[in-house]
This record gives sequence, C-alpha cells and structure tokens, in this order.
Amino acid sequence: IAFEALCLKVPFPGTNPVKVADQILNAEIPEIPDWAVRNDNDLRDLIMVTIDRERENRATAAQLCLHPALRSSVVELVANMPEVRSLIGGLEVVKNPEPVGMEEFAMLQGVWVASNGVKV
Repeated sequence: IAFEALCLKVPFPGTNPVKVADQILNAEIPEIPDWAVRNDNDLRDLIMVTIDRERENRATAAQLCLHPALRSSVVELVANMPEVRSLIGGLEVVKNPEPVGMEEFAMLQGVWVASNGVKV
C-alpha cells in the first residue's frame, strides 16, 4: 500500500489474482522513483524492507517503528498517548514473552524511553 501511495502505481500489476501472485513470486522488485521519495533514502529503504520476498529480510512491526523514516513520528505518537506509553513501559518479558521477541521488546522499550524524554 505504501509503495502504491508513493509511486502512484501498484508494485506487481496483474489482471487477476493469479497473475499478481506470479508477479510477486517471479518479477523483479520494482525500483522506487526518486520523485516518489524526494531522494529520501530512509523512506526508500522503509518501503523496500516491507516488500522484500524473503520473510527473514522483512522488518517486524517493532523494527518498522524504529526505522529512521518513522521513528520520530512513532515516538511523538507514543508520547501523546499515555495508555500506549504505560503499556509498553510495563511490558515484562519474563511474565509475558509473547507477542514480541527479545529484540522487538528492546526496540519497543527504546520507543518508550524516547517518548518519556530520555535520550536513546
């Protein structure tokens, strides 16, 4: 969706779901034009890590929250939402190892710390 919104075209076109699936599996991943991201390499990278074919290369939700293209907006959002801030700040990995792994937990804690005015 982000690719389409920025580039004004779908990344993998097709006239039916089978053709779209074939494009996703076999076509080259399309380039993002400079005009679409205003030469912002962070924004370009954000889009590319969301459409990578290899699952292990795609970013998790927590990683996306801390991506340079989104981090300041996410920190501001969390700072203005006390209920989210208290939820993230109160997570305890020992009591609740799911739904995030240790790496994601550390990233979310980083957002919480930043949203509480602490430099990270």
